[in-house]
This record gives sequence, C-alpha cells and structure tokens, in this order.
Amino acid sequence: MRISSVLLLSLALLTTVGGCARKQTPNAKLRLNLGAIDGGPVLNAVYIWGHNKTFGLTFGAHLVGGARDIELPLKPGVWNFKVMAWSGGANMFEGITRCGGHGDIAFQSGDIDVPIHLTTDCSHPFVSGGGTNFLYTNPSPPTANQIKPLRLVTCTSLALAQAPGDLCTDVYLGNTRSFRVVLPSYLPRPEGDLGGAAPDSLRSECQTVDVTPADTNLHIPVGNDSPESPRVNITAFSTSDCSGPTVFKHYPFGLLGAKYPHGKLLHNANNGVFFMKHGNVSPDFAIPGTRLYNDHYTQAMASFPITSLIGSTMNPSPVTHMCAKIDAAVCSGGDWIPFNSSHPSVTVPDGAHTISVYLKDGDANVEVITKKVFRQYWSDMSGGGAPPTVRSSHGAVWADNKMMIWGGVNGAYLQDGGFYIPGSGWFNLSSIGAVPVGRIPGPLVWAWGKLMVWGGKNAGPLNSGGQCLSPCISDSWTATTGVNAPTIRFGHSALWTGSEVIIFGGRDGSSAQNNGAKFNGTSWSYISNGPARHNHSAVWTGTHMLIWGGFTDLGGVSPLADGSIFNGATWQAMGGTPPAARGSAVSVWTGSEMIVWGGSDGVVPLSDGKRYDPISDTWTDMSTATGAPPIPRYSAKGVWTGKELIIFGGVNPPSTYLTNGKAYDPVRNEWNDLSSTGEPLGRAEHSVIWTGQELIVWGGQDNGIYKNDGKIYHPYALPY
Repeated sequence: MRISSVLLLSLALLTTVGGCARKQTPNAKLRLNLGAIDGGPVLNAVYIWGHNKTFGLTFGAHLVGGARDIELPLKPGVWNFKVMAWSGGANMFEGITRCGGHGDIAFQSGDIDVPIHLTTDCSHPFVSGGGTNFLYTNPSPPTANQIKPLRLVTCTSLALAQAPGDLCTDVYLGNTRSFRVVLPSYLPRPEGDLGGAAPDSLRSECQTVDVTPADTNLHIPVGNDSPESPRVNITAFSTSDCSGPTVFKHYPFGLLGAKYPHGKLLHNANNGVFFMKHGNVSPDFAIPGTRLYNDHYTQAMASFPITSLIGSTMNPSPVTHMCAKIDAAVCSGGDWIPFNSSHPSVTVPDGAHTISVYLKDGDANVEVITKKVFRQYWSDMSGGGAPPTVRSSHGAVWADNKMMIWGGVNGAYLQDGGFYIPGSGWFNLSSIGAVPVGRIPGPLVWAWGKLMVWGGKNAGPLNSGGQCLSPCISDSWTATTGVNAPTIRFGHSALWTGSEVIIFGGRDGSSAQNNGAKFNGTSWSYISNGPARHNHSAVWTGTHMLIWGGFTDLGGVSPLADGSIFNGATWQAMGGTPPAARGSAVSVWTGSEMIVWGGSDGVVPLSDGKRYDPISDTWTDMSTATGAPPIPRYSAKGVWTGKELIIFGGVNPPSTYLTNGKAYDPVRNEWNDLSSTGEPLGRAEHSVIWTGQELIVWGGQDNGIYKNDGKIYHPYALPY
C-alpha cells in the first residue's frame, strides 16, 4: 500500500473539546499527548482504534510501557477514532477507565491535529455528534449496540446453559479453569483483511472460572461483528492460574455475534457478555490422511474411520453414543454406537461434502461437530469430437482455456494435433499454411496469442518451426523465421517470459549445446556462453531463467549436478548443495522455489529431489518429507498446481508402466497419494497439463502401444 500521509492525534484529559484542525509539517507522527485531570488517575495503558470509512481500513494500537508517542502510516480518507485508557498496571487494561473518540475526520494530504476528549463516560459511542456509525451496521446507532463495558460471565453446567431465557444456551466450552483477555495491535490492511495480529499487547489479569457464574471487573468496548469493530482475543487455560497449554484461542473481529464451537460472544442493551462453559474438553475429531485446502479437508480415500475423537463427557451427563454421517443425513437408532468403543467409518462420494459427527449423552442431549471434506477423484474427458490419433512424445500446453496437443510419434512422425476444452470436447488444429514438418517437438509455447512449435527431431535434429493464431482451427500456420535462430537441436528447453521465448541448450547430432536464442515474435537474438547440456531442468521465475542438471554426452550416461541463473544477458552459477547429478528430471517453479525431482543418473531412475531458493542461493532436501515419495520412474511428468507438485505415470524398469502418482506439498513438506479409483492406465511419454483447476493426463505409450485416451483429476474443492 502506498503511504501518502500520516495523521497526527493529540489526546488530553480535558473537560471540554477544544481546538481546531490545522495543517502540520510533513512527516509528523500519529502522536498522542496524554495530560492529566487534577486528582485524576495515572494512565498506565492506552489503546487506540481507527477505522477508515473510505477504504475499509482498520487498525488497533497501544502505547507500550508508559510511552506517549506512537507513529503509524495512515491512508487519506474519512477516519473515525476511539481511545480507552486504564489506570491499572503497566500494559494492563484494568482499573479506572477513561474514554474518548472523534468521528468523520477527513483529510486528503498533509497531516492533521485532532483533539480528543477523554472523560469518565464510557457508555457513549465515542464519536462526535451527528450519529456517526463508527461501530454500527445501521446509520442510526441502536441503543443495544452502544459501546459498553464488557461483562464476562462463565456458565458452569449444561443445565444452566439450557435454562429458559438464559443467554448461555448452545455455547458450551469445556475444561476452562481460567482465561485472559487481550487487546492486540494490528496494522491497517485492505478492506476485508485485518492482517495478522502483532504480539499480544494490553492484557487482563488472569480470570478464574468459579463453580458459579461470576462477573469480572474488565471494561472493554463492545462493538458489533462488522470488520471495523475492535479486535479482542481471549485465551483460555485448563489450569486455574493461566499457565500451561491453552484450551483455545479466540480471535473475533468484534465481540457481538461472533460464535465458535468453544463459546459465544453476545451483547444486550446494557453489557457485552462473553460466556464460557465449564466442564469437558471441546469435542473434535480427525480425518486421517488429509490436508486442509480451500476450507476443505482434502482426502484421496473413499472410505475411512473417524479417529482421534476427544470430548469424553458432556457435563453433567457423560457421552454414551456417537454416529457419523455425510451431508444432511440424520442418525437413526441403529446408527448410534457406544462412544469411543470403536470408530465409525464414513464413505465419501466424489467431490465436496460435509461430515457430521454426533455425540449423545444419557439425557439424550446431542452435540454435533462438522467438517468439510473433499474427496479427490478422476473423471472421463467428456464432450464431443474425436481426439488426435494415438501418439507419444507429443507437445502439450494449456492456453486460452484449452489443452493443445501437437506432433509426436506413433511409428511415424506426426504433424497434426488437436485441442480439448473440458466439458465441450475435442477440436482439430489447423492444417492450413506453413504447418511445421512432422516431429517429436521441443516444448510447446503459448506466446502472443499463438501456439509456437520450434525445434525437436524426426530423422534428425531440427531448427525450424511455426506459429498458429488461436483458436487455430481455420487459421493459417506461419513459419518462424530462421534468421539468427538457434542451430538444429532437440532435448532443449523453451520458456515464455511474458515478452520473449527463450530457447536454450539441447543437443545436435554430435554434442550438447551451450547456446540458444531469444525470440520476440519477429526476430531472434543470440544467447552464448551458457552451460552446455541437454534434457536439463529449466524454469522461468518471472525475472530469471534457472537451468539445472541434464546430460553432456549424447548417450545420456554422463549427468550433471550444477546449474546456472540467466538474467537475460549474463550467467551466474547456482550455489548451495544441489541434488545428485541427473537429467530428465521433473522440475517446476512454485513462485519462490525451483523443485527438481526424479530423473535418471544415466543408469537407473531416481526418486529423490531438492528445492532451490534463488534468493538465499540454497537447496532444501526433500528426503525429510513425511509420506512416501513416488517409486523411481523414467519419463515421469509433473505440474505445479499453485499448492503442490503433482507427478503421474512413467516407467519403472524394466517394463512396468505406472498408473499412479503423488502430490508433494512444499509448505507441509509431505507427499500424499492420488486417488487410485478410476485412474488412467499405465503410460510413459505422455502429457500432464494443469488447467488452473484440474489435471489432465493424455496420450503416451505402454510397451510400444500408443494411446490417445486420457483422464481428468480433480484434486481440490472449487472455486480454486
């Protein structure tokens, strides 16, 4: 966010509001000057909330250790502010309270001095006149939503919680013996995102949960549940002195209306009230083998048990039975099983669903815990049209919302192709104009709205190619100019930078190449003095090309274990401790790292890899990952989904063509299985394409039997 100015606030303990807004010098601070009323308290804790009504920005800040100055960058617009101060211990919001605020402060440039009136009246909405709706969802503040001191009440039994008219209803939290309330600092963020809280700042004394409901003396502003409300964090403990592990941490935007499984924050006309129940641990359950994406627990298995269930008693009656259901299904008599005597299993259909686990006690009270789950699945490539003829070693690229296939071999070198639109089907690529000669192509590139083919081999290496404008149905192919183009080669890399296509490396009929060229759509510019190699790994980071590994000899038995970084003009060697030497590895760019996995050392296929960070110039070993990696394989294909590297297919020597794959998550550093139900038949020299939502596997060969079929893999809940 571009910072345009800084707002200056001057606060004093006064009896009237006075002063006028005036321009200050540039780069002034957001400064609070706290005075004192004669005979008034010493203020040891001060907290400020600010809300930019123009841009939806909110911040919370405190003054540390008796300080009176604070500096924050604030975006121009219409701002509202409120301040509370306490006389308790340093950084403790207890004791005598003073409140104040100011609303509808508008500024566009420069800095403004705003006087704030702090008084003993903390029941008003902390704004200037005119009904400004700083903490309200309605233009006119309703009485029930005025800012009041917070009253924290603990509910100690299920019976009390379910008493008629009692506000504790349905807000059970167990095993709470003490808690603290914290007012955190957080900086301005764009609308809808308050950002992560800074380290806890102002906090309450430890509050003990007694055996009967009890009020506390905490005074905290209570707003509604809109994003501009003050953030209040509550941390509960199973001990009586706020020590040891926490039972939960509660981070609502504001207090009114925020509800979690552990408790509920409510409001009435007089007080804000936080209710907690006293008893067992809040119930929860685990789904084995899952990871959380898109608010869904992603699962490859069709059927699995509900495990790690906690919550052994419901106060006052113990849990006696449980059952588990999918979506809106209801538990009937035969579904209930004795609690924790066994684990109920659920069968999840393909796609997104909700698992509900029900707990029942001896009094027939029922609690339900729900989690969203997404079962990964394979589907057929639906739609009309005929796919291209059988082939392997073809080129494939996802572009313009379609998978484009061209070239390859099936006993003959092919010079045709097609494109597939999920749900619509197959269409033939154009055969009009200067169609490139049949070949095993180099990597296909989508550039300038065109499909580009360059290099590769048929009877020998090539240095020709062509381009076809999308949709390339009745459009004519045009030949790519050969003036200053790279020499004949295959096993090279081809990358699109956003403005140019970079061709590098590869091999001709006699040696590995250390050169290449950049193509800008009309002409080539030569690249020289790079590291000679073919069948290497290559990715584009957004600013640089990373090259690693490959082979130097024509037979592919002399692999490399080094790499280089190309900035468009010069080369720089990679550092760190790289993977063992290899070529023909799977490689992807994650947005921050280059992942290199598998490949061949010239004798056997490999099943290990590392991640390279070009900023720190270091490699991270993937051998520490949880879960088993894919078994060794030649001709594996892989893609980056935005979250994971997914690898599928290949051949395990001597002749096992693989039907399976794995997904690697670099954040969790773990491997996970793909669903095996409905997976494609084994294959190698196939294509694997990521559409932005799904994985498409197509073509390839199995022991010389060429294929033109495929499947679509759905790994995540949508929208992705």
